[in-house]
Parts: sequence; C-alpha cells; structure tokens
Amino acid sequence: MARHRSRSWPARLFAVCVVVLLGQASALADALSDGDAAFERGDFAAALELWRPLAEAGDTAAAFRLGLLYDQGRGVETSPKLALDWWRRAADQGYAPAMHNVALKLMDGTLGSPDFAAAATWLGRAAGQGYARSQYSLCKLKLEGLGVEPDVDGAITLCLAAALAGSPGAAYNLGKMYRDGVMGHVDPVAAVAWFSFAAERGHVGAMARLGVRLARGEGVAADPVGALAWLELAARAQNEQAIAERDRLAARLGADAIAEATARADAFQPLPGLDPLP
Repeated sequence: MARHRSRSWPARLFAVCVVVLLGQASALADALSDGDAAFERGDFAAALELWRPLAEAGDTAAAFRLGLLYDQGRGVETSPKLALDWWRRAADQGYAPAMHNVALKLMDGTLGSPDFAAAATWLGRAAGQGYARSQYSLCKLKLEGLGVEPDVDGAITLCLAAALAGSPGAAYNLGKMYRDGVMGHVDPVAAVAWFSFAAERGHVGAMARLGVRLARGEGVAADPVGALAWLELAARAQNEQAIAERDRLAARLGADAIAEATARADAFQPLPGLDPLP
C-alpha cells in the first residue's frame, strides 16, 4: 500500500499544480478584461492599475494596452516614448497588435526621422500572423515603394487578405486600384464592388466614391436616390467631395427623391468591420 501511495503522489502534485496554474491564468484574464471594462467606461486610472502589474509581469496584451494609455494620455501624462517602450516589449514577444503600433510610430517619426524599412519589417511579421491592420499598412508601403521594393502583386494580395478580414480601408484601396488600373486594366465594376464593401462598413471616402459612381452610372446602373444617400452620409462626415456632389445632385432631384435619400441615410447602420482597439 505504501508503494501505491508513493506512486500516486506525483500525479496528485501534478493535478494540484495544474489547478493552481489554471486559477492564476483565470485571475490574469479577469484582470485584463476588468481593465478593458474600465477603459470602455472612461475610468483610465482603474485600467492603468489593473494592466500595469500584468504588463510588468510580461503579459503582452496588457503591455499593449498600457502603451495605448501613454500614447493617448489617458490616466497618465502623454508619452510617445513610454508608449513605444511598452509596445516594443510586447512586439519582441511576437504580439501582432504591438508590432503594428511599433511600425506606425517608426513611420510617423514621432521619436526621430521616419524609418520605413524598419516599419516594413515589423509590419511583415504581424502580417505573417494574419493581422489585417498590418496587411493593409504593408500593402500601402509596397504600392508606394516605401521601405521596401515596389511590389504591386504583393500589395494586392495583402490588401485582399485585409479586406476579406473586414478592413474597410483595405477594401477602399482595392476599389481605387481597380478604378485606376493598378492591376494592369481598369475594372469599374470591381471598383464599385469594393467601394460598396467599404462604404457599408462606414468608410467615408468609399461612401463618397460610391455615391459618385451611382450618380454617373459608372460600373453600376445609375441610381440617383442611392447616390444621394451615400453622398449625404459622407457629407455629414465633412467629406468635401461628397458635399459638392450632393449639392449638385440634389439640385436635379425632386423633393420626394431627396426625402427618400435622406431617410436611407438616417437609417444607415454600418456592418461590422475590424474590431476596435484595445
């Protein structure tokens, strides 16, 4: 019997360790989500108090969130340097959102001259994990040849992946690529399709572009009422092109058409796109 108890002891110890570790993981997850809830309700001091110990212990998601607080000056004094420091901690451990934000800081030159080559490296690592925001940003760098060799095919592949993941900005840029013939040929139908995808997810520029094409019947059957509705939505967001086009189009339409377009704009609810941060 003694030998039996001896053999079972390691298994019991292992089980106890598993229970303890699971409990610790649950507590960490609770603190992170409690910090998220505090952030959402505007209690940034509470979010800081919950996230800082996790970040200092090496939690990448908490370090990323702490960087957001310093970057935005919420609950702390604004400090681009500290924001970047916390993002680098998480980025060095492979946390894609942090890699993306490190890249953005490198591109905007907040702490020195812009370094597009280093930014492209970080974006490439995050994009390789399927992070849509980085796929979209790297797409733009490849199109413009900033920090990397120009690569239209690579840019299209990245933008397509990001758009299919729900990025309105990527879809909008795909629409412009098809409109401008970046692929080697102009495709107004595809341009309208991608502008529609982005507009339906609340992208203001896409709303304006879609409204213009519906008004002119470019790549799609003319629809003056639908055009006016999209232009009205973009105009409400102070898009200058949309304001001018809306006024020109409204001058040609009757009161009933204008009322219908306004009702459509009032009822608009954007489809889900990328999740907000954090």
